Amino acid sequence: MGRPRKPTTLLKIHGTFREDRRATDEPMPAIAIPSMPKFLKGEAAAEWERVAPLLAKMKCLTEWDRSLLAAYCFEWGVYVELCKKVKLKDLTITTVSGNKIYNPLLASRNKALSNLKELAIQFGLSPSSRSRLSVSEEEESNPFLALLQRRGIRGS
Repeated sequence: MGRPRKPTTLLKIHGTFREDRRATDEPMPAIAIPSMPKFLKGEAAAEWERVAPLLAKMKCLTEWDRSLLAAYCFEWGVYVELCKKVKLKDLTITTVSGNKIYNPLLASRNKALSNLKELAIQFGLSPSSRSRLSVSEEEESNPFLALLQRRGIRGS
């Protein structure tokens, strides 16, 4: 199975968009912050409130992305809870037969982190995926300056 196609929006942000290589009828949902799912609580809900506006500002979030963002935030909540449960002194546990083994919560925490990183890449939230982005700050629309520019007069 090959690498999944990047959405046009991400290609434009990366600066690698080529019109001749994209379908002309690709759906382009409007940039929006979807409503937060009710099942997100605590750290997961806080992560939604933190990340959703940032992604919308980067033009990387639409109503269609709600479930993927919910999964990212849920994994964040799981990761935080497991980090709280596993203390440095609890890295190993003693079994009923007296053997020392790695705490099984570590495997769960590591899996949550792996899932979290995989989902973060989809939104450009990891340092390496973010380094490939080039988001330009949009200037505030000023109709008067636009009129001056159309008439060849420079505004200050």
